[in-house]
Amino acid sequence: MEKWLISSFPLVCGGALFLLSACGRHVAPDPPLAEPVYSEQSLGVAKPCALEFWIQSPHRYKDYPWNILRMWFPEQAGIRDMNGKKLWNLHMISDPAVWERAEGGLRAECDIPGGGKFIRTVKSEGAVINFVMSFQNDSKNPWRNANGGSCLQFSAAADYEDNTGERTYWVLDGVLTPTFHTAITDPGMRGHCSVGQKIPMKDGTQKTVSEGAVFIPSKDGKYVLGYSWQPAAGMFYNRAGIVACNHVHPPGFDVAPGETKTANGIIFVHEGSKEEAYQRFLDWKSGLNDG
Repeated sequence: MEKWLISSFPLVCGGALFLLSACGRHVAPDPPLAEPVYSEQSLGVAKPCALEFWIQSPHRYKDYPWNILRMWFPEQAGIRDMNGKKLWNLHMISDPAVWERAEGGLRAECDIPGGGKFIRTVKSEGAVINFVMSFQNDSKNPWRNANGGSCLQFSAAADYEDNTGERTYWVLDGVLTPTFHTAITDPGMRGHCSVGQKIPMKDGTQKTVSEGAVFIPSKDGKYVLGYSWQPAAGMFYNRAGIVACNHVHPPGFDVAPGETKTANGIIFVHEGSKEEAYQRFLDWKSGLNDG
Protein backbone atom coordinates (compact mmCIF):
# COMPACT_ATOMS: atom_id res chain seq x y z
CA MET A 1 0.00 0.00 0.00
CA GLU A 2 1.27 3.44 -0.85
CA LYS A 3 2.50 5.52 2.09
CA TRP A 4 -0.04 8.31 1.67
CA LEU A 5 -2.85 5.78 1.75
CA ILE A 6 -1.63 4.38 5.03
CA SER A 7 -1.80 7.86 6.54
CA SER A 8 -5.38 8.54 5.37
CA PHE A 9 -8.03 8.90 8.05
CA PRO A 10 -11.77 9.70 8.10
CA LEU A 11 -12.94 13.25 8.77
CA VAL A 12 -16.52 14.24 9.51
CA CYS A 13 -17.41 17.73 8.28
CA GLY A 14 -20.88 19.21 8.08
CA GLY A 15 -22.55 15.83 8.49
CA ALA A 16 -20.73 14.30 5.51
CA LEU A 17 -17.85 11.86 5.62
CA PHE A 18 -14.73 12.63 3.61
CA LEU A 19 -11.27 11.13 3.47
CA LEU A 20 -8.37 13.50 4.10
CA SER A 21 -5.12 12.18 2.65
CA ALA A 22 -1.66 13.23 3.69
CA CYS A 23 -1.36 15.32 0.54
CA GLY A 24 -4.27 17.50 1.72
CA ARG A 25 -6.91 16.48 -0.82
CA HIS A 26 -10.54 15.89 0.14
CA VAL A 27 -11.71 12.64 -1.47
CA ALA A 28 -15.37 11.63 -1.52
CA PRO A 29 -16.13 8.25 0.07
CA ASP A 30 -17.51 5.26 -1.76
CA PRO A 31 -21.33 5.17 -1.97
CA PRO A 32 -23.21 3.18 0.67
CA LEU A 33 -23.61 -0.51 -0.08
CA ALA A 34 -26.99 -1.42 -1.56
CA GLU A 35 -29.58 -2.75 0.87
CA PRO A 36 -30.34 -6.48 0.47
CA VAL A 37 -33.61 -7.50 -1.17
CA TYR A 38 -35.36 -10.49 0.40
CA SER A 39 -37.55 -13.03 -1.36
CA GLU A 40 -38.87 -16.53 -0.73
CA GLN A 41 -35.92 -18.69 0.28
CA SER A 42 -34.68 -21.65 -1.75
CA LEU A 43 -31.54 -23.74 -2.13
CA GLY A 44 -29.96 -24.44 -5.51
CA VAL A 45 -27.86 -27.50 -6.24
CA ALA A 46 -25.67 -27.79 -9.32
CA LYS A 47 -22.86 -30.03 -10.52
CA PRO A 48 -19.29 -28.81 -9.85
CA CYS A 49 -18.50 -26.04 -12.30
CA ALA A 50 -15.44 -24.26 -10.92
CA LEU A 51 -11.69 -24.69 -10.71
CA GLU A 52 -10.04 -24.24 -7.32
CA PHE A 53 -6.42 -23.20 -6.71
CA TRP A 54 -4.61 -23.46 -3.40
CA ILE A 55 -2.01 -20.77 -2.82
CA GLN A 56 0.89 -22.64 -1.26
CA SER A 57 2.08 -19.94 1.17
CA PRO A 58 1.61 -18.81 3.85
CA HIS A 59 0.34 -21.75 5.92
CA ARG A 60 -1.73 -21.04 8.99
CA TYR A 61 -2.21 -24.56 10.33
CA LYS A 62 0.08 -27.47 9.51
CA ASP A 63 -0.12 -28.05 5.74
CA TYR A 64 -3.68 -26.88 5.20
CA PRO A 65 -4.02 -23.98 2.73
CA TRP A 66 -5.20 -20.65 4.06
CA ASN A 67 -5.98 -19.13 0.67
CA ILE A 68 -8.21 -20.78 -1.90
CA LEU A 69 -9.11 -19.12 -5.21
CA ARG A 70 -12.08 -20.31 -7.24
CA MET A 71 -12.54 -19.63 -10.94
CA TRP A 72 -15.63 -20.13 -13.07
CA PHE A 73 -13.88 -20.94 -16.36
CA PRO A 74 -15.87 -19.69 -18.06
CA GLU A 75 -18.69 -17.97 -16.20
CA GLN A 76 -20.36 -17.67 -19.59
CA ALA A 77 -19.51 -18.05 -23.28
CA GLY A 78 -21.38 -17.44 -26.50
CA ILE A 79 -21.26 -17.15 -30.30
CA ARG A 80 -23.43 -15.24 -32.77
CA ASP A 81 -23.74 -15.41 -36.55
CA MET A 82 -22.85 -12.49 -38.80
CA ASN A 83 -26.43 -11.18 -38.50
CA GLY A 84 -26.20 -11.07 -34.72
CA LYS A 85 -28.40 -14.13 -34.12
CA LYS A 86 -27.35 -16.32 -31.18
CA LEU A 87 -25.80 -19.57 -32.35
CA TRP A 88 -24.56 -21.03 -29.08
CA ASN A 89 -24.46 -20.14 -25.41
CA LEU A 90 -22.84 -21.73 -22.38
CA HIS A 91 -23.32 -20.91 -18.69
CA MET A 92 -21.32 -22.23 -15.77
CA ILE A 93 -24.33 -24.26 -14.56
CA SER A 94 -25.12 -25.72 -18.00
CA ASP A 95 -21.50 -26.41 -19.02
CA PRO A 96 -21.58 -29.89 -20.64
CA ALA A 97 -17.80 -30.38 -20.68
CA VAL A 98 -16.00 -32.87 -18.46
CA TRP A 99 -12.56 -31.85 -17.22
CA GLU A 100 -9.94 -34.49 -17.88
CA ARG A 101 -6.31 -34.88 -16.88
CA ALA A 102 -3.95 -33.69 -19.60
CA GLU A 103 -0.21 -33.13 -19.83
CA GLY A 104 0.71 -30.65 -17.11
CA GLY A 105 -2.88 -29.97 -16.06
CA LEU A 106 -6.50 -30.23 -17.19
CA ARG A 107 -8.44 -30.06 -20.46
CA ALA A 108 -12.12 -29.70 -21.34
CA GLU A 109 -13.90 -29.39 -24.65
CA CYS A 110 -17.49 -29.28 -25.82
CA ASP A 111 -19.12 -29.36 -29.26
CA ILE A 112 -20.65 -26.27 -30.83
CA PRO A 113 -23.78 -27.00 -32.91
CA GLY A 114 -23.20 -26.71 -36.63
CA GLY A 115 -19.56 -27.76 -36.39
CA GLY A 116 -16.88 -26.57 -34.01
CA LYS A 117 -15.45 -26.87 -30.54
CA PHE A 118 -14.92 -24.76 -27.44
CA ILE A 119 -11.66 -25.92 -25.85
CA ARG A 120 -10.10 -25.00 -22.50
CA THR A 121 -6.78 -26.01 -20.98
CA VAL A 122 -5.20 -25.31 -17.58
CA LYS A 123 -1.52 -25.95 -16.88
CA SER A 124 0.26 -25.28 -13.59
CA GLU A 125 3.95 -25.02 -12.82
CA GLY A 126 5.08 -23.83 -9.42
CA ALA A 127 3.39 -20.53 -8.59
CA VAL A 128 2.10 -20.00 -12.17
CA ILE A 129 -1.11 -21.21 -13.83
CA ASN A 130 -1.60 -20.75 -17.56
CA PHE A 131 -5.02 -20.88 -19.23
CA VAL A 132 -6.01 -21.23 -22.88
CA MET A 133 -9.52 -20.70 -24.25
CA SER A 134 -10.08 -21.53 -27.96
CA PHE A 135 -12.99 -21.23 -30.39
CA GLN A 136 -12.52 -23.70 -33.26
CA ASN A 137 -14.86 -23.08 -36.22
CA ASP A 138 -15.35 -26.30 -38.21
CA SER A 139 -18.56 -25.07 -39.83
CA LYS A 140 -19.11 -23.54 -43.26
CA ASN A 141 -20.26 -20.22 -41.80
CA PRO A 142 -18.36 -17.39 -40.10
CA TRP A 143 -18.87 -16.69 -36.41
CA ARG A 144 -19.24 -13.31 -34.83
CA ASN A 145 -18.43 -12.28 -31.26
CA ALA A 146 -17.19 -15.65 -30.02
CA ASN A 147 -16.55 -14.76 -26.40
CA GLY A 148 -15.99 -16.20 -22.95
CA GLY A 149 -15.62 -14.54 -19.55
CA SER A 150 -14.19 -16.00 -16.35
CA CYS A 151 -14.87 -15.03 -12.73
CA LEU A 152 -11.92 -15.22 -10.31
CA GLN A 153 -13.26 -15.32 -6.74
CA PHE A 154 -11.45 -14.30 -3.55
CA SER A 155 -14.04 -15.01 -0.86
CA ALA A 156 -11.93 -17.88 0.54
CA ALA A 157 -8.56 -16.16 0.01
CA ALA A 158 -8.11 -14.27 3.26
CA ASP A 159 -4.71 -12.80 2.37
CA TYR A 160 -5.85 -11.44 -1.02
CA GLU A 161 -9.51 -10.47 -0.60
CA ASP A 162 -9.75 -6.67 -0.72
CA ASN A 163 -13.10 -5.07 0.09
CA THR A 164 -11.75 -1.49 0.11
CA GLY A 165 -9.84 -1.49 -3.19
CA GLU A 166 -6.68 -0.21 -1.51
CA ARG A 167 -4.65 -3.31 -2.49
CA THR A 168 -6.26 -4.07 -5.88
CA TYR A 169 -4.21 -2.39 -8.60
CA TRP A 170 -5.10 -1.58 -12.20
CA VAL A 171 -2.59 -0.07 -14.63
CA LEU A 172 -3.80 3.48 -15.33
CA ASP A 173 -1.73 5.87 -17.46
CA GLY A 174 1.00 3.23 -17.30
CA VAL A 175 1.16 3.34 -13.49
CA LEU A 176 -0.08 0.80 -10.92
CA THR A 177 -3.04 2.53 -9.27
CA PRO A 178 -5.33 1.25 -6.46
CA THR A 179 -8.94 0.87 -7.61
CA PHE A 180 -9.77 2.73 -4.38
CA HIS A 181 -9.00 5.94 -6.30
CA THR A 182 -11.49 5.28 -9.11
CA ALA A 183 -14.89 6.98 -8.82
CA ILE A 184 -17.36 4.23 -7.95
CA THR A 185 -21.06 5.09 -8.24
CA ASP A 186 -22.53 1.59 -8.16
CA PRO A 187 -24.18 0.74 -4.79
CA GLY A 188 -23.10 -2.88 -5.21
CA MET A 189 -19.48 -1.65 -5.00
CA ARG A 190 -18.75 -2.87 -8.51
CA GLY A 191 -16.42 -1.22 -11.02
CA HIS A 192 -15.77 -1.90 -14.68
CA CYS A 193 -13.72 -0.46 -17.53
CA SER A 194 -12.48 -1.14 -21.05
CA VAL A 195 -8.81 -1.25 -21.98
CA GLY A 196 -7.96 2.14 -23.54
CA GLN A 197 -10.93 3.85 -21.85
CA LYS A 198 -10.60 7.04 -19.82
CA ILE A 199 -12.19 6.50 -16.43
CA PRO A 200 -13.09 9.08 -13.75
CA MET A 201 -11.08 9.28 -10.54
CA LYS A 202 -12.23 10.50 -7.13
CA ASP A 203 -10.01 13.59 -7.37
CA GLY A 204 -11.89 14.75 -10.49
CA THR A 205 -9.24 13.73 -13.02
CA GLN A 206 -9.46 11.02 -15.65
CA LYS A 207 -6.95 8.26 -16.35
CA THR A 208 -6.61 5.81 -19.22
CA VAL A 209 -6.70 2.05 -18.63
CA SER A 210 -3.37 0.89 -20.03
CA GLU A 211 -3.50 -2.87 -19.51
CA GLY A 212 -5.96 -5.69 -18.99
CA ALA A 213 -4.36 -6.96 -15.80
CA VAL A 214 -4.98 -6.98 -12.04
CA PHE A 215 -2.36 -7.05 -9.27
CA ILE A 216 -3.21 -7.74 -5.61
CA PRO A 217 -0.53 -7.69 -2.89
CA SER A 218 -1.13 -9.99 0.06
CA LYS A 219 -2.06 -8.34 3.34
CA ASP A 220 1.45 -8.87 4.73
CA GLY A 221 2.96 -7.31 1.58
CA LYS A 222 5.21 -10.31 0.91
CA TYR A 223 3.46 -11.67 -2.18
CA VAL A 224 1.62 -10.23 -5.20
CA LEU A 225 -1.04 -12.10 -7.12
CA GLY A 226 -1.16 -11.21 -10.82
CA TYR A 227 -4.08 -12.03 -13.15
CA SER A 228 -4.63 -11.32 -16.84
CA TRP A 229 -6.09 -12.51 -20.13
CA GLN A 230 -4.55 -11.56 -23.46
CA PRO A 231 -5.80 -10.11 -25.64
CA ALA A 232 -7.85 -8.14 -23.12
CA ALA A 233 -10.93 -6.03 -23.77
CA GLY A 234 -11.86 -4.91 -20.25
CA MET A 235 -12.03 -5.56 -16.53
CA PHE A 236 -14.62 -5.80 -13.77
CA TYR A 237 -14.57 -6.24 -10.01
CA ASN A 238 -17.13 -6.84 -7.31
CA ARG A 239 -15.55 -5.37 -4.22
CA ALA A 240 -18.17 -5.87 -1.53
CA GLY A 241 -20.66 -8.31 -3.00
CA ILE A 242 -21.45 -11.79 -1.76
CA VAL A 243 -18.73 -13.09 -4.07
CA ALA A 244 -15.66 -10.85 -4.00
CA CYS A 245 -14.21 -11.27 -7.48
CA ASN A 246 -12.06 -9.86 -10.28
CA HIS A 247 -12.56 -10.30 -14.02
CA VAL A 248 -10.37 -9.66 -17.05
CA HIS A 249 -12.35 -10.07 -20.26
CA PRO A 250 -10.92 -11.24 -23.60
CA PRO A 251 -12.55 -9.56 -26.62
CA GLY A 252 -15.24 -11.13 -28.77
CA PHE A 253 -13.65 -12.81 -31.82
CA ASP A 254 -14.84 -13.05 -35.40
CA VAL A 255 -13.90 -16.58 -36.49
CA ALA A 256 -13.86 -17.59 -40.16
CA PRO A 257 -14.65 -21.17 -41.27
CA GLY A 258 -11.64 -23.41 -40.65
CA GLU A 259 -10.11 -20.87 -38.25
CA THR A 260 -9.38 -21.01 -34.51
CA LYS A 261 -9.18 -17.95 -32.26
CA THR A 262 -7.48 -18.19 -28.88
CA ALA A 263 -7.13 -16.19 -25.66
CA ASN A 264 -4.35 -16.85 -23.13
CA GLY A 265 -4.69 -16.29 -19.41
CA ILE A 266 -2.35 -16.34 -16.44
CA ILE A 267 -2.46 -16.34 -12.64
CA PHE A 268 0.81 -16.11 -10.76
CA VAL A 269 2.00 -15.41 -7.23
CA HIS A 270 5.20 -13.36 -7.05
CA GLU A 271 7.31 -13.02 -3.93
CA GLY A 272 8.42 -9.40 -4.06
CA SER A 273 7.09 -5.99 -5.01
CA LYS A 274 4.07 -5.12 -7.13
CA GLU A 275 6.38 -3.37 -9.58
CA GLU A 276 8.29 -6.63 -10.06
CA ALA A 277 5.00 -8.46 -10.55
CA TYR A 278 3.95 -5.89 -13.17
CA GLN A 279 7.22 -6.42 -15.06
CA ARG A 280 6.70 -10.17 -14.86
CA PHE A 281 3.30 -9.70 -16.50
CA LEU A 282 4.82 -7.52 -19.23
CA ASP A 283 7.45 -10.18 -19.94
CA TRP A 284 4.72 -12.84 -20.22
CA LYS A 285 2.65 -10.64 -22.53
CA SER A 286 5.69 -9.89 -24.68
CA GLY A 287 6.38 -13.62 -24.98
CA LEU A 288 2.84 -14.22 -26.26
CA ASN A 289 3.26 -11.52 -28.91
CA ASP A 290 6.65 -12.90 -29.97
CA GLY A 291 5.10 -16.31 -30.38
